Amino acid sequence: MRIGTRKVALTLVSLCMASSAWARPDDGSGLYTYDPADTLAFWDVPSGDVRVHFSVDGPNATLLADLDEDGVPDFPSLVGYEVAEVLYFFEEAGFRRPIAEGAVGLSEPGGSEALDVYLVDFGGSADGMFGVDRCSDGVCAGHLIIENDFSGYGYPSLEEAAQILASHELFHAVQYAYVDDLDPWFSEGTATWAEHLYRPEVDDYLRFCRAYLADSGRSIDRPPSGMVTAFAYGTALFFGFVQEQYGADRIVVMLETLAAAGDGNEVAAVAEALGEVGVGFDTVWPQFAAWNLATGPRSGGLESYPYADGLHPGIQAEAIAESVVEEHRFYPLAASYFRVQHPGGELLLGLAEDNDEAVHFAVFPTTDTGVVLPALLEWQPSEAKIESLGTQPAGDYWLVGNYPAAADSSAVRLFCFGGPDAMEPCRPEESETDSGEPIGDTAAPEAEASDRRRSAGKGGGCTTLPGHPGSGLFFALLGLMMGARRRA
Repeated sequence: MRIGTRKVALTLVSLCMASSAWARPDDGSGLYTYDPADTLAFWDVPSGDVRVHFSVDGPNATLLADLDEDGVPDFPSLVGYEVAEVLYFFEEAGFRRPIAEGAVGLSEPGGSEALDVYLVDFGGSADGMFGVDRCSDGVCAGHLIIENDFSGYGYPSLEEAAQILASHELFHAVQYAYVDDLDPWFSEGTATWAEHLYRPEVDDYLRFCRAYLADSGRSIDRPPSGMVTAFAYGTALFFGFVQEQYGADRIVVMLETLAAAGDGNEVAAVAEALGEVGVGFDTVWPQFAAWNLATGPRSGGLESYPYADGLHPGIQAEAIAESVVEEHRFYPLAASYFRVQHPGGELLLGLAEDNDEAVHFAVFPTTDTGVVLPALLEWQPSEAKIESLGTQPAGDYWLVGNYPAAADSSAVRLFCFGGPDAMEPCRPEESETDSGEPIGDTAAPEAEASDRRRSAGKGGGCTTLPGHPGSGLFFALLGLMMGARRRA
C-alpha cells in the first residue's frame, strides 16, 4: 500500500470546457474543488483498480483515524475498497466496465490508470457525483467525487454511506460505457436500483421508491420539469419490479439496446428488453400497478415485492368515497388509484365512452385491516359498458386504472365505480343488455365475464432534490454534466 502527498496546484480552466468535460477537484476550478490550503494525498487499492484522492489538512480534510494502524486513514480505505468491490460486482452482473481514460484520449489525469475517486466537502449540498472527463464515439470516461466525511448527513453509518455512494455513482460510470446521454428518469432510476442490486438491505432505495409511489399517476418517463427530483430516483421501483419478475439481466439488455440503437429512446429499449422474454407493457404495467398497490400497510395478501412492507405508506388514493364518478385523465405508463367504501350489495364498474382497449381497470377487495387481496376483475373494454361484480360484502375496494402503453398523449375516460345508484352517468342510451337483462343485474353472465377478466396472478447525471432537507440550488448546467444527490 502507498500514500502520496502533495500540495494542490490550482490552474485556470476555461469555462467553455464545461461543454465537454467536468473539472476535477484538484484543478481548482470546478463546483466541488479542493482549496489552495488543502494538503492532498492519494491511496491505491491493492488491486490497482481504484485510486482515492483526499485532503489530510485544510478545508476539505477527510476523516484521518487509522484504527487498524496500517498507515492509511480508515475512511479513504473504506471508500476505496467499496468502490473496487462494486466495480467487480457490476462486472459479474453482466454490465460493462467503466470506460478507461486512455480509451477517450486522456493521459492519466489522476496519475495512474486507476478509476479516480475524490473525497471533497460538499457542504451539505450533495453527497456524491460522477464527473465526465471526456467523451468519444458515444461513450465517456470520468471520475467519482464523494463527500469527505458525511458529517451531518444522517446516514446510519459510514459503511452504509460508502456502499450507497459507491454503487450509485459508479453505476453512472457504467451507464457512460454504453451511451453519452440518458434521460434523468432512466439515469437516476437505474442508478438507484443499482444500490439495491448491490446491497438489498440498504434503505436508500426504498426511500426514493416511496417518492415514486406518492406520484404514480405521472408517466414514468416524464418526471416533473426543472432539476431532477425524488420522482426520477424513485423510478428505480420499476427496475426493481423488472428484476423480481424477469431478472436483473433485463437492465443489462436495456443498456445494450440503447448502445446499439444510438437513438436515446429509453422507453423503446425497455420495451425491447421485455419483449425478449415474451411480455409487453400491456402485461407488465397492470402487474406493476397491482404490486405497487400491495405495499406498506396493504401488503401481504397479493403478490408484490419481497420488501413491500417497507414501502410505507404506499399508494395514496386519488379519491375515497362510497362511490366514485370521475372524468379522469390517464397518462401513459402511469397508474391512478381510487378507493370505494362499499356499504354492501351489488358492486359495478362502468365506462361512459368507447375505450378502444386503452385504459386497463382492475378491482381489488381488501381485508378488514386493509390488506389488498387478488383482483375481482381485470377489465380493458373496447366500448362503453357497465360491468357487474355481483353482490359484494361491505368493505373497502380499490380501483386501479392505468394506460399500459408508450403513447404520445393521455386518455380521458368518464368512469363510475360503486353501487347501482352511481351508474347513471355511465349508463348507455339503451338500458338493456343484448340478453334483455337490465344492466346492473346481480351478476354478469359467466361467458361474458371470462372474456373480460384476466388472471390476477403472476404474468409472463444526478442532480439535487428541490425541497429536500438541507438542499440548495444547483446550476442547470450541472444536470448535463454530472450526478449529485442531496440527502437529509
